[in-house]
Amino acid sequence: VAQRLRAETGSKAWGSLSLWIQNFWDVSKVASVPPGAFQPPPDVDSEVVLLVPRKSPRLSSMPAGDAEAVKLWDKLLRACFMHRRKMLRAGLAAAPQFKQALEPAGIDPTLRAEALTWEQWDRFFAAAWKR
Repeated sequence: VAQRLRAETGSKAWGSLSLWIQNFWDVSKVASVPPGAFQPPPDVDSEVVLLVPRKSPRLSSMPAGDAEAVKLWDKLLRACFMHRRKMLRAGLAAAPQFKQALEPAGIDPTLRAEALTWEQWDRFFAAAWKR
């Protein structure tokens, strides 16, 4: 979970959780915790992460403190990552509001959600927000 929280664009751990959290919080690794620190020891290494609230969302197109914008962000991420391995054009077939926002945002519909950069997410959200 810690790796997903602080994942970077293009990494295997990058996904909707990474995007959602990093839009509102700065995430940093504080420490690694070996399995021997727990009883019984798990089969994985653990991490302690620090979450620091951002003064404004990472998406510049998202109005700070707007509950409707947060709901839309949540819906957008859920729709895009529902079919993670599909291209956006196919994965968003059931979400026409978001599928129609691809072109105005300048997003290639053959990309997968995990391939989008923060700049592309910002444009995508802005186009969906205006509809």
